[in-house]
Amino acid sequence: MAIAIKFLTEFDGKALAKGEKGLKSFATLAKKVAGTLGVALSARAVVNYSKNAVKAFAADEKAAKSLGQTLKNTGNLVAGKGANSFIDQLQRATGVADDQLRPALQSLLNSTGDYTTSTKALNLALDISAGTTKDVGTVSNALAKAYAGNTTALAKLG
Repeated sequence: MAIAIKFLTEFDGKALAKGEKGLKSFATLAKKVAGTLGVALSARAVVNYSKNAVKAFAADEKAAKSLGQTLKNTGNLVAGKGANSFIDQLQRATGVADDQLRPALQSLLNSTGDYTTSTKALNLALDISAGTTKDVGTVSNALAKAYAGNTTALAKLG
């Protein structure tokens, strides 16, 4: 829709009324387009949120299965029955997401081979992480290397 405004014309009132009518119809059209666009954008946001939620759930499920397999491989399956409960309690107490806690515990389990030692080390990693700018994954990997005899990573934490 094109709007033409004539500057050099005689004033007879009709042109002004016609211009006002054109502006009103343009405003109405703009509101309709904005409303339709808003609905389309909000629908797209819902779809994107749903896709991201499904991906996050799949990643969380994969991490839980991987931790379960590590518990089995290290002979800690019976002791690790409460691993999900332990992770859930840590998540609630510290505010650190379970998708960070599971891999951290798994890394420590791979190094120590013992569930109890790994849970204590994970608590230590959370304390160190809270006192430094390092994330739990980085700290737990450094602790896991230290359990294996390599203290260089711990020294780099400062």
